[in-house]
Amino acid sequence: MAVREVRSPGDYLGFVAFGRAALDGRLPYSAALEAAYRPGVTTWATWPPAFAPFAALLSWLDGVARPAGVLALQGAGLAGLAVALGFFAVRLGVGPGPGPSALPAGGSRPPRTAAAALLAAPVPVLAALLVPYRLLLNSLQNTQVNLLELGLVAAAFWLLGAGGEGGAGGEGRRARRWTGGLVLGAATSFKAAPLLLLGYLAWRGRWRDLGAALLGVAVWWAALPAVLLGPGRLPAAYGAWLRHAASGGLLAAEGNQSLAGTVARLAGGAGPGAAGFGAAGFGTAAATAVVAAALVAAGLWTLGRPGRGVRPGREARELALVLLATSLLSPLAWKAHFVTLAPLAMTLAIPADAAGTAALLAALAVLDLTGRSLVGHAAAARLEGAGLLTWTAVGLGLVALWRLRKAGAAGTREARTGGGWAAGG
Repeated sequence: MAVREVRSPGDYLGFVAFGRAALDGRLPYSAALEAAYRPGVTTWATWPPAFAPFAALLSWLDGVARPAGVLALQGAGLAGLAVALGFFAVRLGVGPGPGPSALPAGGSRPPRTAAAALLAAPVPVLAALLVPYRLLLNSLQNTQVNLLELGLVAAAFWLLGAGGEGGAGGEGRRARRWTGGLVLGAATSFKAAPLLLLGYLAWRGRWRDLGAALLGVAVWWAALPAVLLGPGRLPAAYGAWLRHAASGGLLAAEGNQSLAGTVARLAGGAGPGAAGFGAAGFGTAAATAVVAAALVAAGLWTLGRPGRGVRPGREARELALVLLATSLLSPLAWKAHFVTLAPLAMTLAIPADAAGTAALLAALAVLDLTGRSLVGHAAAARLEGAGLLTWTAVGLGLVALWRLRKAGAAGTREARTGGGWAAGG
């Protein structure tokens, strides 16, 4: 696969073209620029101007040696997946030694513990890899940044969770918090939807962590792009991005498996795969708002009272749900963006119960047995047009919400130390 991707690196070429336009000081959000830098590109609206520094780095690396750039991005994606699964395995309390509730005040563990936790949890790890198998493979085959983004989010929350300021070593913990904020800012620079994670920090009352994250967002969304485009041109760049995203005609495309995209097709929106899915009497915006509001309300009801701290295991389950929401609620989310199902699948496998197992087996059958190679191109396009992935993700999310709500207050705790979790959970 690596050799094939070097020869035909998929979205990597779009990243390089985007970075080249940014290095030239131009706004990469117009049909003319798309034609000049890479004819036929229609997905630049997915990437905000905050993506420009990373894309510029890839463009420079591509100029040195394309195989190095492609393999570096592929390797970063695999590393991101490993980091994400290791983070969730440790936070969910698997592996040898004491669970997360016995962590010291800083919340940190030796790096080898994450690997040990993965090895000690073969069934949850297999669930995380097999349920979204086609989505993970799609992200790798198209040389996309989704897995890297997932790993950055996990690394950020690892560092933020180790950022308490009490006791000895407070300076080191503060440094980890600010580093975590910068890492989270980097994760949000790839796509705008992960900014929802800031809302989660605010809901949980983690104000110091939120402050660090806001600084990271300011660095990646303002300071670094301003270096490339110039401070005076930055507002125009964001304005052009928003206009381009609104007029790109991508909402109802069959590949867009976001909630808004699927509802647009079901409500009669134009685009590939939309034929036959009309629902008279439902406006697309109204239908999307109703479904999204219901899901958000269910999520907030499950999270419980704002400002309440939670144990690491429950935080991991909540974070998996918020990550899934970043894919569902984004206006543009292709199949590969739903690699966020990997951590959710792991949380549904720990502990093993009838509801979680049934949901995972059903999702495995739906997602992995409906590919083009098995059902044919026409049938697969029809299923995508109907939002098969969207509704499968919604179903898994609802099962995870129900399990989390059923656990109730058992995983919550009131005591915190400076925004990080103190000993005892």
